[in-house]
Amino acid sequence: MFRSIDDLGKRVVIDTNVLLDAAFVVDGYARKCISALLALGFSPTIDGAIEAEAVQKLSELGKKYCRSVDVVRILIDFVVESKILLVDPAPELNDTLVNRRDVHVVSAAKHYGAWVLTSDVPLSAELQISGVQCRSPFDVVAAERMQKNGLALDLIIHATAPSRQQGLFFGRVVTGQWAGTTKKSKHAICDVENVGRLFYDTNSEQWTFALQTGDAVALQRQLKPNELWTVCATYRLLGQEEESRISIRAARSTTDSMLQHVAVQSELSGTTVGRMTFGSSVQGAESWGGHIRCVVVGPQGMGRRRWRCLLDDPDAVPNPYDSDALSAVLRQIGSQDRRIGRIVLPTLRDLQALDL
Repeated sequence: MFRSIDDLGKRVVIDTNVLLDAAFVVDGYARKCISALLALGFSPTIDGAIEAEAVQKLSELGKKYCRSVDVVRILIDFVVESKILLVDPAPELNDTLVNRRDVHVVSAAKHYGAWVLTSDVPLSAELQISGVQCRSPFDVVAAERMQKNGLALDLIIHATAPSRQQGLFFGRVVTGQWAGTTKKSKHAICDVENVGRLFYDTNSEQWTFALQTGDAVALQRQLKPNELWTVCATYRLLGQEEESRISIRAARSTTDSMLQHVAVQSELSGTTVGRMTFGSSVQGAESWGGHIRCVVVGPQGMGRRRWRCLLDDPDAVPNPYDSDALSAVLRQIGSQDRRIGRIVLPTLRDLQALDL
């Protein structure tokens, strides 16, 4: 579930979101990726337009969450310390295949003969249509790991704790010989204690996402052995004042995707996420019994456009690690005691503890 970087040029343009994630999440995949690029002999690059976008975004959020901290200086220091090359803004191209807000990234890549590092799945799809190579932080870290130690399990399973309010369960899986048989059984892709589990029920012939609350959503699909399926379940629990719902999507190809969702009124109990299991339920009774290409668990949702892009690119995966973390990071920085005399950037564990 990762793409090789062996055939790419040595210059790589860093997308704004990856740059900000790397600068402010000290143990996130984005920062590991920048280190891996340097270790592999690549030249991480941003142009003036990407720098300006990052500074503008930081300035706006900094005024909202941590006025007393010069967050732009933190970014600039990171760029210098990480040996990221800053070049002049590229002439902007008139590329109608790319979202207007991302044209500067495509322009920089084409002008400087670079490929793009991004964890934005829709942007990745647009870049490929425009003839620009791109890779995700997963691809780069995987390349470094393969060079050192070979394939590791955490390159197949990508997981960080979902919150009590929102979460995503995503899998690309191949069905086992149990698919299509008359034997009654359940086969779990992943299970998160105190949250819910995503599984297939041969008795009802349904993909099912069941929350710990007892609420469930199901999608009837008939399976056969050795079929590749892309499945995603999400929940968004907003309390009594707004509509809450759980959803499930499943597709065998780009043309047969189906979606089902139900409104719910429940809230997850407890304060912490428990154990996570992949390829089985937490209790061990519901093994997947087939091949797993990747599983992702994280604290975000899934939009229609993002889902479509994931179906179009069988090697793409949603990023659960640093996604939408910047506001949480700046809130955490803004709450720190200034008497310690320095800013301590939070880890992923720190952010998960906030349950945002």
